[in-house]
Amino acid sequence: AAAADGRLVTIGITPTRPETGYGYIRATAGDSPVRPVTAFREKPDRSTALAYVAAGDYLWNAAMFVWRADVFLAEVRRQLPTLYDGVTAIAAALHGADRHAGALLAEVWPTLPRISVDVGVIEGSAAAGLVSCVPASLGWTDVGDWDTLGSLLEHGTGGTGSVTVIDSEGCVVWGDGRQVVLLGVSDLVVADAGDALLVCPRSRAQEVGGIVAALRAAGRHDLT
Repeated sequence: AAAADGRLVTIGITPTRPETGYGYIRATAGDSPVRPVTAFREKPDRSTALAYVAAGDYLWNAAMFVWRADVFLAEVRRQLPTLYDGVTAIAAALHGADRHAGALLAEVWPTLPRISVDVGVIEGSAAAGLVSCVPASLGWTDVGDWDTLGSLLEHGTGGTGSVTVIDSEGCVVWGDGRQVVLLGVSDLVVADAGDALLVCPRSRAQEVGGIVAALRAAGRHDLT
């Protein structure tokens, strides 16, 4: 109903621990099933996460949204006009079966700003009082790093490769065809992706995104 009335609605997960790997939503206190959102917070340090959980008005940001298309597009146009103009031009060309649509897509798409919907639109919409939240207590995991993925994999291993683990514990291993052997190690991430091999402590899995950014800055656009 809130979305139908023109609100941008998101689902907030009731936190069960002071998680530092998730973003948070701050919603007004109360028992209402739909609450106004006052702010979005990026991934906190542990002391801040503890404070969020203790406060009782913070929820995990699950990045699940419900909205009317026209309301969302109006917010994109207000906050990201360059992105709005580009995607609407592409959509018009594709919808109209323009024979030059492919060329337009190839020309315009690379010039558009690369930004998440949370940062580009939702945070600004919340500041303008346009976002509501539905609190939910349900099983949910944000699989955003190797440590979290390992907690969901059977025996902490996955992929198509052959993995042998000897006298090792707490490791996350992802193979990509080659034989991977672990001997006498603990709490590691070992991810063999064919063109790259990652080895790091599980406790530092959140830092992998920074490594990817550094490699791209160094010109390694072949690595994903």
